[in-house]
Amino acid sequence: MDGGTRSAGRPDRPAVSAPCRVQVAGLSATAQLADIGLGGLGLVVASQSELFEPDMPFQVSVEGLGVVEVECRWRRGNRIGAQFADEDAVQDQVRAFLAARGITLG
Repeated sequence: MDGGTRSAGRPDRPAVSAPCRVQVAGLSATAQLADIGLGGLGLVVASQSELFEPDMPFQVSVEGLGVVEVECRWRRGNRIGAQFADEDAVQDQVRAFLAARGITLG
């Protein structure tokens, strides 16, 4: 492997801690990026987790990654799992974001 650690639940999503902003249901909130891979990402939200429902689209903005469109796949407490709305469109973006942190994906 490389300089990143893998999240326990998703071996295809390296654990990456970074502050971010989410735009959901017309509201903006702060969150923490927990993991990211080529298919999606995991977040920890400080509040308003009840706004995230399966299949709900929202935006995530992370420094070094930019703004990405995602869809909520699951919510457990304050943890959110999301899939990229257009996985093909963000592949290079995600790889560059991870490479800047010394992480490469196979």
